[in-house]
Amino acid sequence: LIEGNALINALTAAHQHINKENESKPLSNKGGASVLVGALAENVMSFITTGNCTLYLYRKGKITNVILPDSLNFLCRDQFVGHRSSIPLSGLGLFEDVHYYLREIKIAEGDILIFLTDGIFSYVDENEIKYAVEKNADQEVEILKTLVKMANDRGNLDNQTGLVLQF
Repeated sequence: LIEGNALINALTAAHQHINKENESKPLSNKGGASVLVGALAENVMSFITTGNCTLYLYRKGKITNVILPDSLNFLCRDQFVGHRSSIPLSGLGLFEDVHYYLREIKIAEGDILIFLTDGIFSYVDENEIKYAVEKNADQEVEILKTLVKMANDRGNLDNQTGLVLQF
């Protein structure tokens, strides 16, 4: 879709901009970012991601991981040390080339999308995400508060970002 093409162009431009900013900086001062962005057109949502972000879809009582993080976490899949393997394999400004993943899904009424960074997803599993959604069904902020509390109670020291969209 045209929205997917727009997302690819925006991600590529952002990557080039950050790389240009990083050129003159010492390694310890260079910046980078993991990104997960969506664009909705009618009932189709296009997503583009690079780095340490993931997306879950809650639909009719079932939780599905729609986008896996591009990190060592994906390769390791060890549920007991997920936070130790959440090192991004790609990201904006981190490497010369950016590796991205584009996905499009149809959205249905009642769907809930849960966008998470590694400060949350590497400390919780799919069943806990499902629990947080079902416990706080119509309260997006409470879903995130539940997940952040779980992650922090398990020793998280990383930054945390999450977004919940209900349709």
